[in-house]
Amino acid sequence: MRCVLHVLAVLVAASTWPAAGVAASTVDDTSSAPSPGDARAVSDSVYTLAPIVVDATRIQPGAELLHLPGQMTYVEIAPVRSDLTDVAEVLESLPGLHVRNYGSAGHFSSVSIRGASASQVSVYLDGVPLSRAGNGVTNLADLPFAAIDHIEVYRGFAPAGLPASGMGGAIHLVSRPTGETPRNRSSVAAAAGSFGGQRLGLTQHVAASERWNMLFVADIVQSEGNFEFLDDNGTPLNSADDERTVRRNNWVQRHEFLAKAGRQGGSGKLDLLHHWVGREQGVAGIPSDQSEIARLGTRHHLTSATWQLPPLFDGGLQVRAQLFHDWRRDWFKDREDEVGLGYQDNNDISQALGAHLESSARVPWLQHVAVYADARGETFTPHRRYPLEQHGPAQSRTTLQATFENRLLLAGERLHLQTVVRATREEDAFDGDLRTPYSRGPAASGRREYVEPRLGARLRLLPGVHVEASYGQHHRSPGFLELFGDGGSVAGSADLVAEEGVNRDFGVEVQQRLGSVVLRAEVAHFDNRVDQLITYLPQSQRTFVARNIGSARMQGEEFLWRIAHSREWLRWRVEGNYAQQRTEDLGVDILWYAGKTLPGRPEQQLHARAVLELGALAFAYRYEHLGLNFLDRWNRSSVEQRDLHGVDFSARLRRVSLRLVLRNLTNDQARDVAAFPVPGRTFSVSTTVRF
Repeated sequence: MRCVLHVLAVLVAASTWPAAGVAASTVDDTSSAPSPGDARAVSDSVYTLAPIVVDATRIQPGAELLHLPGQMTYVEIAPVRSDLTDVAEVLESLPGLHVRNYGSAGHFSSVSIRGASASQVSVYLDGVPLSRAGNGVTNLADLPFAAIDHIEVYRGFAPAGLPASGMGGAIHLVSRPTGETPRNRSSVAAAAGSFGGQRLGLTQHVAASERWNMLFVADIVQSEGNFEFLDDNGTPLNSADDERTVRRNNWVQRHEFLAKAGRQGGSGKLDLLHHWVGREQGVAGIPSDQSEIARLGTRHHLTSATWQLPPLFDGGLQVRAQLFHDWRRDWFKDREDEVGLGYQDNNDISQALGAHLESSARVPWLQHVAVYADARGETFTPHRRYPLEQHGPAQSRTTLQATFENRLLLAGERLHLQTVVRATREEDAFDGDLRTPYSRGPAASGRREYVEPRLGARLRLLPGVHVEASYGQHHRSPGFLELFGDGGSVAGSADLVAEEGVNRDFGVEVQQRLGSVVLRAEVAHFDNRVDQLITYLPQSQRTFVARNIGSARMQGEEFLWRIAHSREWLRWRVEGNYAQQRTEDLGVDILWYAGKTLPGRPEQQLHARAVLELGALAFAYRYEHLGLNFLDRWNRSSVEQRDLHGVDFSARLRRVSLRLVLRNLTNDQARDVAAFPVPGRTFSVSTTVRF
């Protein structure tokens, strides 16, 4: 940051101005004008001094979060907001994360962090938990994208202010700010690409008054998803019947709208938000037996109000409160028995109502303490329309949490210690006799209580060199989908018990500046264990059932690097990450699984990127390597390791920006979950115009 201060001598002369004024009032009107040597003439003179220049380093977005005792990644969405992409594609290139896809962009996808299951990863929007008791796994395709400002990914130690941050890490989506500009601003984004991909977005900032600012975001994305792939006709060992075919019934349409209002005043800061996502898509099914008309969709409404009081007692006390309501409808139609087991016409409703209250204070002998209180009530009501009309029975879960956090700065602020203790009480209420074919008895209502500690430390060894370590205990209760299924391809297991686990990690971070070059490197080791792990096991080619398989251990290392050079007209950077993990099934339930690798957790992942910017032009090259990735618990079926290459071109011209994206240049025919094919070579062209 550079600021220039011009100091005028009139400020110095102001000290003598009153005296000169008094003298003038006593001078006779017939007095002659002051001569050039008169003191009054000197007092009216103006002197300009040399400018005083202050240089300081610009604080990067999210810099304050990097001081937490744990590994985290901060991702800005602005550079890719107009692309034909979504949250899943952004997350898949981050260290320690693996995204599992069931098709092209916009289709169901889930994320695993450090070998944890997708249901163990907690997801939030502006602090509101999106991971629900109803469906268990957060579908990345349903997360907002156009309305997001940045994403925070916590691979280990997560902020205590995020309720129910899980054993599998946390992903926090932060919406775009309403802004504090005195004028209205608009932007239009459009994109087109492979397989009928299209995007159209509109953003409007409104300065309603001196205190009120509003933001409106609308976004429409659609794709045909009709890419070509190699179909083995369900006989992977017989290549004679292999044929190239087109993915059918793979279309998707997605609509997103956000309205946000912010008020800044003497009573504090108030943010009101309503976010709506609607998605409808075809369900292609397994590659060797594609469906023709099966489809599903969702409608998601999230409303929240957040009030931040002005700092009290000279900033020593801060209070923040939040209320939210979340309503969601998921439907699935398969009346021709194309995808699941039997005919289905489901229309399920889930709701959540919650409150969050936090208070933090600076206390001399404890440095910083904070108390958080959370309450959530969740309900899930299934509605089966076919073959017989069935409404309910309703399922509900109430969660109360109290969290205490203490931060200490020791050794001249070189050592940062953080202690968190969270007490949780969960209570389930299930109507009726809910039995499933794979359960010993009906699901039982009841109450569970947990007290879970977390510890974190960050030590500055040398300027720019830090050591981090953390330890935490966590649990996750089974979701309603895991307990009761969906009446089709997912069969419930009503006698599931909660998962419990321990997370440990240790890391070293180095950041140095050498002239105009900034170097950053990070290495971390993690060692996590989960008992009573819940995993979906295949019962047939089309059906899965959730089971407690006993215990598993996830270990591994993560490496992250970034070298950046910046001048006024020339900027370049080389960045990337590499993760290797060992996810071991301990075989507690079935002995001969002991030592096997957990499915859906690749042993190695590498992401690298080189960017060159020349003024308003930019070029980027991407490389991705995915190692061996098993698809089943027996470790007999796997996804081949793959190497993907891509390039980006972008240009900015005043208020217009253009971007060309090419992915999978070698047209690698990759597969993912259950051998579902994913697109080969793709391209997209996007533009953004600001008014």
